[in-house]
Amino acid sequence: MFPFILSLFFPGLGQVLLSRYLKGLFIFFSIVILLDLSFIILPLGVYPAHNLYPALSKFKVMCGALCLCVYLYNLWDIFNIVYYRKRKSLQEKKKILLKQGIKYYLQNDLYAARKELKKTLKLDKDDIDVLYYLFRIEESLGETARGKRLLNKLSLLDFDNKWV
Repeated sequence: MFPFILSLFFPGLGQVLLSRYLKGLFIFFSIVILLDLSFIILPLGVYPAHNLYPALSKFKVMCGALCLCVYLYNLWDIFNIVYYRKRKSLQEKKKILLKQGIKYYLQNDLYAARKELKKTLKLDKDDIDVLYYLFRIEESLGETARGKRLLNKLSLLDFDNKWV
C-alpha cells in the first residue's frame, strides 16, 4: 500500500522502493523532463510571439498529455505490482506450479522443471524461490550466461539472504 501512495505523489518512487530502479527512475525523469518542457522551458520565449509560433503551443500541449500518460502508466504499474501478486487464485496457481517444478528438479528431469518454473516466473517474475531453482537448473545444464543473469536478479531481490 505504501509504494502505491508514494507513487501517487512522487511518480516512480514506488517502483524504486520495490527494487525496480530502472523503471522507477525512467518514470520519474520522464515526468520531470516533460513537465519542464511544457510549463517552464517552452513558455519562456513563446508568450511575446505566441501568434508567430502556434506549433510550439501544440508541442507544449502534447508534452503535457504525454506527461499525463506516463503518470497514469506509473499508477497502473505500481497497482499491478502491489495488488496483482496478492490475489489468492494467483498465489494458489503459483504454489502448484512451483511444487511441480521442484518435484521435476528433484527427479532430475531438468527440462520439465525449467518449463514449469518458467510458467511460475510468468506469474511472478520476482519470486526468489523460482529464481533460485531456475539458477540451479541453468547451472546444471551448462547455461552459464542465463545462470549469471538469474543469479544477479536473485541477489538484488533476496533481501533476507535466504539463498546466499
